[in-house]
Amino acid sequence: DTGLTTVYRNLEFLAKEDIGSKYYFGHSTVMFELSEEYAPMGHHHHVVCTSCLDIVCYNDFADEEVVFFEKISKRLSKKHNYHIDTHQLHFLGKCQDCTKEKEST
Repeated sequence: DTGLTTVYRNLEFLAKEDIGSKYYFGHSTVMFELSEEYAPMGHHHHVVCTSCLDIVCYNDFADEEVVFFEKISKRLSKKHNYHIDTHQLHFLGKCQDCTKEKEST
């Protein structure tokens, strides 16, 4: 039997070593996942329900998204004199079920 403290200690270690990534999505909720170079999905974004904390990961980016983020990355690199390696994007809102639930109350 492995204790929960040991699990979280190891997840923190993996995040520190850039093997894993740690995300905060509200309600004191933390999610860990493999870093994009290790993840089968590769680079992806998240759509997060702030009510039930359902998380959708997606990497089927529209062409406009790819162009937009490349443009933003170049502008930020130049403006702040940074070499940007990657980015993280989380869209926060309410899922369909939580929106229906709120409307019915």
